Amino acid sequence: MDRCAQHDKELEVHCDDHQELCCSVCVALNHRLCSSISHLPDLARGFLSTSEFKQLPAAVDKMKSRLDELKNERIKDQGTLYDSYKNIIDDIKALRKEINQILDKLEKKTVKQLDNMIEDLEKSIKDDLETFARMHDQLSTMIEKLKQITGKNKECSSYIGFRICQSKLSEANGLVQE
Repeated sequence: MDRCAQHDKELEVHCDDHQELCCSVCVALNHRLCSSISHLPDLARGFLSTSEFKQLPAAVDKMKSRLDELKNERIKDQGTLYDSYKNIIDDIKALRKEINQILDKLEKKTVKQLDNMIEDLEKSIKDDLETFARMHDQLSTMIEKLKQITGKNKECSSYIGFRICQSKLSEANGLVQE
């Protein structure tokens, strides 16, 4: 206890400016310019009988008790911290599960809407294909009938066929435009 921690020399003086115990090397290196340096034997004379020295064990015990209290509080804090950590992790996992459930529902709803949309579009395409085929057949039949008209009413029948064919062409044109 009476050796310098830095230089392993005997502690000889006290620097009153810095409130430090010093060896001769400390004084030479760090305390040359200090105004008040006291010799330890002079400072220590009669110190054992002072009330300050006699109260030191009680002060140390009091501080040790306080440090023990703080240590116990920190141990409790450590346990609480771990519990809080576990609770937060559980909350994160529960939130993740909830988000996944919401996303699953959203996916099912979206897929169902898409299925309905595809079904409607397929029906529309199928209806259009049937209409195109029917219109194609009607136009083919009309033109064939026009070519086969004979007899005394050929001109009148041809005109009627022409008008009906024009009407079907107009209908087909509207379909194509649509």
